[in-house]
Amino acid sequence: MSNTLHNSMYSCQANPPGRRFRLCAVLLGVLVSAHSAAEVELSGLDDIAITAWAGATGNLVGSDTFCSRSCARGCERRGHRRNYDTAAYTNGVTDGAGNFYISNGADNLLVYLDWTHPTAGTTRLTNYSVTRRPTPRVPGAYSCTQDPNSQTSIAVTLPADQLAGASAGVYAETFRLDLCRRVQGGLECTAEVSFSVNLPELVQVTNLNDVDLGTWNGQDDLQVSEEFCVFRNGKGGVAIRTNGGNDTATQFNLSGPGTIPYTVEYSQGGGFFAAQPGVTISAAASGFAGESVRDCTNVGGTNTTVRISVSAGDIGTSAPGSYDDTVTIYVEPD
Repeated sequence: MSNTLHNSMYSCQANPPGRRFRLCAVLLGVLVSAHSAAEVELSGLDDIAITAWAGATGNLVGSDTFCSRSCARGCERRGHRRNYDTAAYTNGVTDGAGNFYISNGADNLLVYLDWTHPTAGTTRLTNYSVTRRPTPRVPGAYSCTQDPNSQTSIAVTLPADQLAGASAGVYAETFRLDLCRRVQGGLECTAEVSFSVNLPELVQVTNLNDVDLGTWNGQDDLQVSEEFCVFRNGKGGVAIRTNGGNDTATQFNLSGPGTIPYTVEYSQGGGFFAAQPGVTISAAASGFAGESVRDCTNVGGTNTTVRISVSAGDIGTSAPGSYDDTVTIYVEPD
């Protein structure tokens, strides 16, 4: 990045110092009486986990909808709506442009915070402590339950191009929103709420297709390999566990007129590691790791091979017919 990263403290006129909450706490809104019998409220804003994919972009996103209420003279009807601005802050890492980051130790990932008002649209937030730039003034709301203007939202986007170089682990930061009104000399902010954003350790399996063993020729073993992609943010180690639908103790089985045992093995370019039903193949034992780019597009779309084998001897002693099994592959950070 061209900007120097530094730590920024909250600042907003007439506000108490920013407060950091423990990650994943459910945070309650704050209701404060303001000047001229006005009321402002932020409520229902929960911590946000960045766990969803934004279509084909590869970006990771998370969001939450909450109530932003600003009104005057009793807050009983639409005529009591009071316009307001929204300001955002962080006690964590920021830069000269007021961008926000989530952190894992010394590693920082840029995130975009987009605030949406039902009638005023979407504004990308910056750190008010750096830019002194709140959202444009928007219409207030007199009720969290009866006024649609109250249903605002925050969307957090993590650009995909950072994932390839990110270290594995959980990234998190706490941010703060204030509802403010403009006064001479700056903003007067009379409601605030803090929320945490976190990027958990993510794993995803893609490009995995059904395996057709074909028809036995009467003499040879049947063996088919299928390649697929294992993604993990930070390209960290992964463990693989396999369960079939017809398992017996340590054996996978095809089911049909009878049962036929078969084997499952995995490889990431070296040797194959044999699986057993319900037993985890650890990263320490196998060296398996997830790619840091979704769908493994940086390595041709796949990085892992599963091999299914059935011995000719077992087939030859089984009743003729069609056999199948459903296998579930579990992949987790390790």
